[in-house]
Amino acid sequence: MRGLQLYVIKNEYDALMAQAEDYAAENEGVIPDDLSDRLDEIGECYQEKMENCGLIVKNCLVEAEAIRNEEKALAARRKSLENRAEWLKNYMSDNMDVGETFETPKVKVSFRRSESVEITNADAVPDDYCKITREVSKAAIKAAIKAGSAVSGAQMVEKYNIQIK
Repeated sequence: MRGLQLYVIKNEYDALMAQAEDYAAENEGVIPDDLSDRLDEIGECYQEKMENCGLIVKNCLVEAEAIRNEEKALAARRKSLENRAEWLKNYMSDNMDVGETFETPKVKVSFRRSESVEITNADAVPDDYCKITREVSKAAIKAAIKAGSAVSGAQMVEKYNIQIK
C-alpha cells in the first residue's frame, strides 16, 4: 500500500468496507479476520498518507509566508533605492541649467524635452475623457441575499474549504 496515491487508497478502503458490510449483513454481523486485518492495514495507510499530505501543506504554507515576507522586505528596499535615485535626479536637476550637459567616460547627464498632460481640476474634465470602471461588491451582494433580496446575476453558494492546523 505504501507509495500509492491517496485516492487509490480511499477507493480500495471504500470497496473493502462495502464488501465487509455485505458479508456482515449475510453472516450475523461477523466479518472474516483477513478482511478485518486488510481494512485495518488500509485504514492505517490512509491515515499515514493524510497526515503526510497535511504536513506537506503546512510546510508549503510556512515557506510561502517566508517568501511573502522576503518579497515585502525586497519591495521596501527597492522602493528606498528608487526614492534615493529620484531624490538624486531632482538634486542634480536643481543644480543644472536647462540645456546643460555633463559628461564623463562613466556617465552622461542631460535634459530631454517631453510633454505631459497636467489635470488642474478632474471634476471639470468631460466624461468622454474619463475611464469608468465597474467593480462588483461581493460583500454587499452577500448581505443583500442574506437579508432576503434576490440579486440577478449572483447567488449564494455554500462551500466546504479544507482546514489544516
